[in-house]
Amino acid sequence: SQTKKLLQTVINSSDDLIFYKDNKLKFIGCNKSFENLLDKKESEIIGKNDFELFEEDLAKIFRREDFDVLDENNLITTNEWIIFGHKRILFQTKKIPFKYKDKKIGIVGIARDITGLYEIQEKLKKQAYYDELTKIFNRKAYNERIQEKFDLLDRYETDFTIAMYDLDNFKNINDTYGHDIGDKVLVEITNEVKSIIRKTDFFFRIGGEEFVIIFAKTSLDEAYDIAEKIRIDVSKMQIIENEEITISMGITQAIANDNPQSIYERVDKLMYQSKRNNKNQTTKGWFLTISSSNIDKYDI
Repeated sequence: SQTKKLLQTVINSSDDLIFYKDNKLKFIGCNKSFENLLDKKESEIIGKNDFELFEEDLAKIFRREDFDVLDENNLITTNEWIIFGHKRILFQTKKIPFKYKDKKIGIVGIARDITGLYEIQEKLKKQAYYDELTKIFNRKAYNERIQEKFDLLDRYETDFTIAMYDLDNFKNINDTYGHDIGDKVLVEITNEVKSIIRKTDFFFRIGGEEFVIIFAKTSLDEAYDIAEKIRIDVSKMQIIENEEITISMGITQAIANDNPQSIYERVDKLMYQSKRNNKNQTTKGWFLTISSSNIDKYDI
C-alpha cells in the first residue's frame, strides 16, 4: 500500500539502524543503514539470526538483550561498546516488543552510533576538571578529590597528607620576561613535579601559581621527604638563563576533626610561613595555634 511504502521510505532515510525480529529472534526486516553496516542486502539478512550475521561474542550480547526485552515485555535501552569491522563503536540501542501476524511477539530495534557524542562529552568533562595550561587537575577536581579523601578517612581511617606550593617572586618573572615565559615556567615546573610524585598521588593547579599535591596513604614524614625533593629539584632547574626559580611549600597531614576547609587553611598558612622565612622552604605541621600576639605558631 501507499502508506507502507511511505513508512519504508522514512525508515530507510534514517541514519539509525532499524531492524525487526520475529518470535524466534530471526530478522524479518531492516532499513538501509542496517544493510550498510552488515554490507548485505535485506534479502540476505531476512531469516537469519544474530549468530549467523555477527561474531559470536556480539551475537551473545544481542541475544541477552533480546531475552531481557521479551522477559520484561518493555522498552530497554542499552549503551554497548562493540568492535565491528576493526572499529570500536559505542551503540545506544532501544529495543521494544511488538505484535505482528497472529499476535506473535517479536522485537523492534533502533541502534544509534553515539561514539562521536561520547567523545565530545569526554572532552568537555576533561575541560571541566583539567587546567588548560598545565594539563593537570584544576580547583574543581581538587574540591571533589579532597572530599573523597575525607570520606575514606572517616570510613576506613585511610591517612593522607596534603602539600601546597607557590612560586616565589612569580610576579617579577611575569613583569620582567612576559606572560609567555611565565607560562613556560609553570609548565616546566609542573612536568618536573609530575616526574617525582607517584601515580597514586593527585596534583592540582588551584590558582595562578598555586599548586596542591595530595599524597594518598602517606604519613607527614614520608610526604615531607618527597616535598623536599620537589623543592630542591625545582631550585636546580635552569628554565630562564641566570634566573633562579624557587618554590615555597607547606605540608600537613589530615587529623581528627579536620574537614576540607580546615586542612586547606592550615596548609595555606604553613606555605606562607615558608614565604615569611625567606622563601624556598618547606614547612610541615600537624596543627597550628594562635598566640596572644596573633602570630601563627606551628608544631613543626
